[in-house]
Amino acid sequence: ASRGPPGYHRRAMAMRAALAAVAAFVLVVGAAAADLPVPVGMLPPGTVAPTGLRDSQTIMLPMRDGVKLHTVVDFPLNTPKQNLTAIIDRSPYGMYAIEMIADIYTMWGFVAVRQDMRGTHQSEGNFTIWHKSADDAFDTIAWIAQQPWSNGQVFSTGASADGLASFVMLQDSPKWLKAQFIIFASGRGYEVAMPGGAFREALDVLWLNSTVPTQGNQLIHTLKEHEAHDEWWAPLSGYGNWQKVDWPTVMFAGWYDIFLDGHLVSFEAFQKQSNPAVRGKHKLVVDPLGHCQSGSKYFKNNLIAGRVPLPIFLSTDLFKGIQTHKDIKAVTFYVMGPTDAWARGNYWTTLDDFPTPTRTSYYLNADGALTTTPPTAAADVTYLYDPSNPVPTVGGNNLKLHCGPLDQSPVENRTDVMKFETGPLADDLWVTGQLQVTLYVSSNATDTDFTAKLTDVYPTGESRLIQDGIRRMRWRDDTLKPEPMTPGQVYEVTLELWNTSYVFNKGHSMRLSVSSSNYPRFSANRNNGLPLLTEGPLLLAENTVHIDAAHPSHLTLPVIQPTDVPQHSVFWATEKSEQEKLDETRWMIEYLDRATGGLNYNEQTKEEYFAANLA
Repeated sequence: ASRGPPGYHRRAMAMRAALAAVAAFVLVVGAAAADLPVPVGMLPPGTVAPTGLRDSQTIMLPMRDGVKLHTVVDFPLNTPKQNLTAIIDRSPYGMYAIEMIADIYTMWGFVAVRQDMRGTHQSEGNFTIWHKSADDAFDTIAWIAQQPWSNGQVFSTGASADGLASFVMLQDSPKWLKAQFIIFASGRGYEVAMPGGAFREALDVLWLNSTVPTQGNQLIHTLKEHEAHDEWWAPLSGYGNWQKVDWPTVMFAGWYDIFLDGHLVSFEAFQKQSNPAVRGKHKLVVDPLGHCQSGSKYFKNNLIAGRVPLPIFLSTDLFKGIQTHKDIKAVTFYVMGPTDAWARGNYWTTLDDFPTPTRTSYYLNADGALTTTPPTAAADVTYLYDPSNPVPTVGGNNLKLHCGPLDQSPVENRTDVMKFETGPLADDLWVTGQLQVTLYVSSNATDTDFTAKLTDVYPTGESRLIQDGIRRMRWRDDTLKPEPMTPGQVYEVTLELWNTSYVFNKGHSMRLSVSSSNYPRFSANRNNGLPLLTEGPLLLAENTVHIDAAHPSHLTLPVIQPTDVPQHSVFWATEKSEQEKLDETRWMIEYLDRATGGLNYNEQTKEEYFAANLA
């Protein structure tokens, strides 16, 4: 027999997928039912203990251009409908996916407003890759502020695409917007889709075709039309708008997340360029994973449930205007390390800011060494790059591909992969910050790519990926106008390998692998210099990396001291045992089961469901 009204079962059916993705936040949607004791220390002080089901209203809300957006308003239980603050989550994923993040806060007395973005699910119009998102957000927030139950204050939250929708709100800066909680997202649209000038094929194509399948091909065409960083990208960027931010934020990022670079840049801009009244008052949590849930097994103390409560509780403090986590500073992040049980690393730290590193260069040598001593002899390495046989993607900051610190050794012995290695380290090497590779390169082609991967080589021979990057040569200097290469001319180029916090342990080696492809993470350069939409012939490219005194190609590491990142002993994920975290996660599911009128376990028993989703 069915339990609960229509809609709640559809929400519950999203639960299994949610547990394996960013929507793990949904796990804390309920507060304690009277007959279900709360695990000690789990919920913040002042948590309401409602019973029964939420009171929801559905509206087709008209925007300024007449397009109506499907909007659901969820009211907190046992609370008068007056003088209420709303939390909005705008999403292309549908009502019963990560839009439910907003519902978490109803247990603290907030109104949750969930909205399908235009052109998605039950909303009218066409999906515009966030081009109408700022206007739609402004119109919706203005409507919320005018409702008889509203106190005129609105907060926003969102993960992934919903987080991008939160970032673009700063363009119009609605006066009613008072705080934000932004999860796994970026305020830099161009750099998400075209990092280093290269089309991020797997993310761009697979995400659009799966999220808006009827519009996917046209939207992919639109992205390729704008491979230059032109004005089309302005609505997806925070540049020039950071000073409009006059509200505090909590941000949640991940070292292997698809949006890592843009998220960290956006946080820094919020901290240093926002309105002086809130400058320096934002908080950031960086876990190892972000979207990369499957990478959890590589990190100790990092069950999905183990990483969720801190940012949730920080955002709750923010929204409620209280401080129950005074020991958590502006920047809290996971210091990664090898998977060896004895390895240094794999713990949390909390600081006022990221540590200031010593920028240390490791130079490429013709014999394959990677040393802190610059080369003196004239040398270079040359390889043939064939775009019909690109280097396959293995791990990294991906979505819908294998992700995380995967072993690169299966693809490192190719003839188009140049390896440079330190040899076993005599001491631990601690790095936190931005990774860069500077290459002096030439080619017989007018356009090609250069890629780099930094890996941790275990004594066993495994070569675990830390970060990677790419530079498409026709966009090497200016992303507004392509510049062809002159065959044979040497160019200095910088590859951004994004950021990390990692401990290379004594006895391990560092390896830098240089090539010209990483497919399908990035589109394979056809070496012909033509626009993405034109394609043209596949050409072989003879590519050279120069490594002599005049051309000191090198890796730059942000080296720190272990004392710069002290372990934070009271953080939720490290002070509790794995069993305690499993018990608390089980409690969350049990509560949601009662609060929604019954989860749909997809023909599984509840015990099978727990076994599958809490592994």
